[in-house]
Amino acid sequence: MDSATRIPRLDRAPQSRGATMLRAYWGGKRLTRGAAILAKCCDCMGYYQDGRTDCRVTACPLYEFMPYRDGQRGDCQPANVAPNSLDRGPGVVCGEEPDDPVSG
Repeated sequence: MDSATRIPRLDRAPQSRGATMLRAYWGGKRLTRGAAILAKCCDCMGYYQDGRTDCRVTACPLYEFMPYRDGQRGDCQPANVAPNSLDRGPGVVCGEEPDDPVSG
């Protein structure tokens, strides 16, 4: 989708911090990490056309930072994601302790 299509759709969407950051990015501004997360959530959620609600995509690595998440930060559970070719091994998911890389 090109910017001529995206910008009018974003203009009809509810106001949100993510929409503001997305507009700034499309305007050539460099975003901080937090602003980029807000912008990506807005983009992924269809610019919040259906309202600013929890996406409930717990398998997303950005879900912990989703601005309209239900519940408190740090309370999400590990997602039951089937292993696939992109799996790079164990990691930290929503506050779990990482596996000890030395003892395995």
